[in-house]
Amino acid sequence: GPAFSFGLALAMAVIVCIVGKPESESDSTLIGYVKSGGPAEKAGLQVGDQILAVDGNPVRRFLGGTDGVKWRIIRSEGETIPFEVKRGNETLTINTGWVKPETSNWRRPALREVQIGPRAVPGIGLVARGSVADKAGLKANDLILTVNGKSIYNLEDIVPFIKSNAGGTLALTVERGGQPVPITLAIPGEDGQENASLELGINWGRIIIAHPSPWSQVQDAATSIFRMVGALLSPKSDVKAAHFSGPVGIMRLYYQVFDTDYGWQLALSLSVLINVNLALLNLLPFPVLDGGHIMLALVEAIRRKPISIRVLEVLQTACAVLLIGFMLYVTFYDVGDLVSPHHKPAAESQPAK
Repeated sequence: GPAFSFGLALAMAVIVCIVGKPESESDSTLIGYVKSGGPAEKAGLQVGDQILAVDGNPVRRFLGGTDGVKWRIIRSEGETIPFEVKRGNETLTINTGWVKPETSNWRRPALREVQIGPRAVPGIGLVARGSVADKAGLKANDLILTVNGKSIYNLEDIVPFIKSNAGGTLALTVERGGQPVPITLAIPGEDGQENASLELGINWGRIIIAHPSPWSQVQDAATSIFRMVGALLSPKSDVKAAHFSGPVGIMRLYYQVFDTDYGWQLALSLSVLINVNLALLNLLPFPVLDGGHIMLALVEAIRRKPISIRVLEVLQTACAVLLIGFMLYVTFYDVGDLVSPHHKPAAESQPAK
């Protein structure tokens, strides 16, 4: 079973390598937004700082993956989070606090954030279905030219307009296929609200097509899963079982990626992750999983006699109940995401077997 899952993941990774994988062109660690009054601003982080490491771990991107700034913030366990940043010709270490937004009991627990965002050109990447941006008519690879008649050259130039127009609308002009297109974007929040939400359902930075090697894809998927499980098992980590996804969450994720301009390519890339996930989880030494059968067979080989049938019945029944209970638990939160479509799921949630 695990060997077949690994083989299927590798086969899909070969296809992804050939057809390409959509990625944001603005995949950097430059800070483009610092929330006024947030933990990062209070600590001294500034727009334009390049983040080199978070909590002692080097970072290669801002969002996505377990080598990103967002994951390292989530994965931190201390009262403060040290950021190593490059500012001009200086390399600084800045310790910042963090916050966790309040959520209701039937939603996934909130994770740590320091309230910063990536710097990017004002290009639109993937647009979440049903989001504010989607309802306004923004599409992947649009380039924002003007906001309320003012020319825009950097993503951070848009932030003041969003904050000052909470509860209102913005008149955008975007370039689409070489032609200017007018867009009216409704900004969530109340009229006059100082800190409007920047969650518009946009992955900033226009899309480029990368061709990662098959082995690097499998390796990245395995690394992500090991780090997620490690976070789950750490008693000081904020990552809990609720941040995993079961079958309902996985199907919802497939539905979301298929509903984009690069759906089938994103679905193939996601399938690599899921199949590596299945293979590794199946190898865990947990009775009723393949790894559990291997473990029991090794025990019998060492003892040179079979394990008692009664012991096997109790052990496997107990583990089956635990596994089913875990699946029902994560499915509860998956269903919560379905009935609350405007709630954004935890960024780094992983599929569970």
